[in-house]
Amino acid sequence: MPPAEVRGGLRTLLQRRISMADEEQGYMKSLMASICHYCPICRFGRKNPESLVGRMLRHPFHAERCPFWKAEIEKYPQAEKK
Repeated sequence: MPPAEVRGGLRTLLQRRISMADEEQGYMKSLMASICHYCPICRFGRKNPESLVGRMLRHPFHAERCPFWKAEIEKYPQAEKK
């Protein structure tokens, strides 16, 4: 068994890797949210919720499966309320 200092160092290293993975995931989610937020089709659908595009964006098939839409709703909650 390695000495306690080495075991503690491994634990710290693993914790650092996990936190880096969380930061990377946050960056990717933010990037996906921005893509959806500035997409011309999605913007039109948000401005005109009664249009065909607006109804398609809010349809459960799209709303439950699109990772860009989910990230956009999490990052910009006020965009969905308009």
